[in-house]
Amino acid sequence: VGRCLHMMGNHEDALTCYRKSMRLLERDSTLHSRSNRAYARTWIGEIFASSGDFEKAEAFFLEAIKMLGAAAPSRVRQVYKKIEDFRALSALV
Repeated sequence: VGRCLHMMGNHEDALTCYRKSMRLLERDSTLHSRSNRAYARTWIGEIFASSGDFEKAEAFFLEAIKMLGAAAPSRVRQVYKKIEDFRALSALV
């Protein structure tokens, strides 16, 4: 639900859903829970980046990278690219 709200531009409600999901994910120990926690952190980072809060965005992106570790190098590169993109954008502002 949070991702749908996010894609529709309803960032406030998306953040509410993401926060609820993250609380549940932190207690989850299933096979994909680590990956799901990384997705949640990445998506929250995207919302903060789009609102111009680059400090919070970077913090969430870096947490996603830590969650992924060496297990998902292509996803780590994707998240690093997001950091590079908003750093470049913030340098222009």
